Amino acid sequence: MKDPYTTLGVARTATDEEIKRAFKKLAMKHHPDRGGDEQQFKAINEAYATLSDPQRKQHHDNPGFNFRSTPNGFHDVFDEFFRHQRQQRTSTVRLSLYIDLKTAATGGEKLVSLQTNNGPQAVEIEIPEGINDGDTVRYPQLLGHSDLQVTFRIHPDKTWSRQGNNLTRDVEIDFWDYIIGTKVNVETIYGDTIALTVPPRTQPGTLMRVKGKGMRGKYAGQTGDMFVRLAARLPAELPDDIINAIKQLRN
Repeated sequence: MKDPYTTLGVARTATDEEIKRAFKKLAMKHHPDRGGDEQQFKAINEAYATLSDPQRKQHHDNPGFNFRSTPNGFHDVFDEFFRHQRQQRTSTVRLSLYIDLKTAATGGEKLVSLQTNNGPQAVEIEIPEGINDGDTVRYPQLLGHSDLQVTFRIHPDKTWSRQGNNLTRDVEIDFWDYIIGTKVNVETIYGDTIALTVPPRTQPGTLMRVKGKGMRGKYAGQTGDMFVRLAARLPAELPDDIINAIKQLRN
């Protein structure tokens, strides 16, 4: 076995506290969970097991000494080290994040700024597709050994109203199109366009359903419907003969 003093980087005259500090520093640096070398980590453990136990240490310093191992000190600090690691892994930073409805629908990446114990920190998170207002997502160990827990809030949208995964929007068409019928292009929240057929003699305010064109949910098979509410739009200019014809029809 390599000389334990050399492995821990301490002098042969080092105190128990100095040896302990050196072990903890090297163990955290070389722990396999943190990307360290497993063989080096084992060597550090063995070195500390030798130097932290009075009998083993005296046997190493004086090979003729009658040696019986009682490595209680090693187990104590080793347990302390891993307890500290577990506490670090379970700490959580919480954040409320406001997003728009389109981001909630499509998901995607977003850079967020956080105030941590080490000062401001910017991290990139992946927003799941179909997130709901009030949903909470945990991002494990995004901040070193700390989890980030984000509660999403969704801003009201000027175009869309949402109920579950169903979406509703208003679309204006000319007054004459209600009478004779028309086709109108309607954009979904995902940016694709569909041609909506408006039958003749449709009433203003009619709510038309487009199946499967609403919000995609977080799981397969949860896509909602899109509802289009028709709003009337009068032509900016109406010829006098048309106005007179309407008057005659009313009379």
